[in-house]
Amino acid sequence: MADHDDPLDAELDVFFNAAKRLAPRPSEDLQARILMEATRAQQRPAPKPARVSVFEMLKDFVADLGGAPATAGLATAALVGAYIGFSAPEWPEPMSSWINADTSLDADFTDPFAGLDYSFLESDT
Repeated sequence: MADHDDPLDAELDVFFNAAKRLAPRPSEDLQARILMEATRAQQRPAPKPARVSVFEMLKDFVADLGGAPATAGLATAALVGAYIGFSAPEWPEPMSSWINADTSLDADFTDPFAGLDYSFLESDT
């Protein structure tokens, strides 16, 4: 901002300087009471953190999830997913084959075009 000798600025400076000089100052008694209260607050021991029970932690966890309806929906989805996963009719077969995996028995070394003639290679033209 450029410095200009504006008479309006000079008049405003007079008012601003007067306001700075007339700013209210706190009394000596008020300053002493503030310092005494600050010293007393610094000397006070910090309170020990309260022990949190398991019930309180569970209540906070449910609140963090979104409350009781959200927690009930999450639990329901987990139970239904576990039921569907474990009650599949083919579940024991893949698990037993995975546990007793023997890749040499599962490999198929036959020709994928077995039984097909080579007519698909011939062109009609």
